Amino acid sequence: MHDAATVLLKELKELAGERDTRRAGVIQIGFAALILGVLVPLRRAEQWDLWTPTVVMPYVVIASILAANVAADAFAGERERRTLETLMTTPASEFDILLGKACSVVLFGLTVAMVPWAVTLVVAAARGVPLGPAVPLTIACAWLSACSTFFFGTVASAVSLQSTSARASQQISSVLSLIVFAGGSILWQALSLPLATRAFCLAGTGAMVLGGVGLRVLSRWFRRERLFARS
Repeated sequence: MHDAATVLLKELKELAGERDTRRAGVIQIGFAALILGVLVPLRRAEQWDLWTPTVVMPYVVIASILAANVAADAFAGERERRTLETLMTTPASEFDILLGKACSVVLFGLTVAMVPWAVTLVVAAARGVPLGPAVPLTIACAWLSACSTFFFGTVASAVSLQSTSARASQQISSVLSLIVFAGGSILWQALSLPLATRAFCLAGTGAMVLGGVGLRVLSRWFRRERLFARS
């Protein structure tokens, strides 16, 4: 776990320390806060008056897609920046490297989801909407965002391992994220599953488990020499 924490800190420093990366992250979070935190609640006020469980899903979707873009850069981007060799020569195991990167993706995704959500709560309070029902939905939004970004982060990391271009990896990961969300929505409706917070959270738990299994499988599949061979 210590090695995974070291990789996590490295990833967070890159996200927050590099000027271009930091600027892109701020723009993405700011845009999400404007659209999801201000415009959507004002244009669809009736949903926010009722605090229906479905209101959290746009935050989860946007967080997952943007987090998948970050994860897609995990190895393809390192390869382009010529920093992959340094990462691969560390004593950290393959699983620790993947786990550290996945945790950084989850933290980024949580930020993307919860900052706009916090803005939404402020807007709702300014409109005089009772915030009591918002408490369990806040917990659900955080949990679903963590589960979803972990799952899609694992998928995007797998794509990144196979790609030599960060841009191609990000494009593929974004398309896969949209396909999964669209397919999941269609399947949810076809099975007549309830649009309830508990059902959403159970689905999120399933995504978290799948992400964990995928991360373990991925750690046993990829080897450092393969990455060097593709560099």
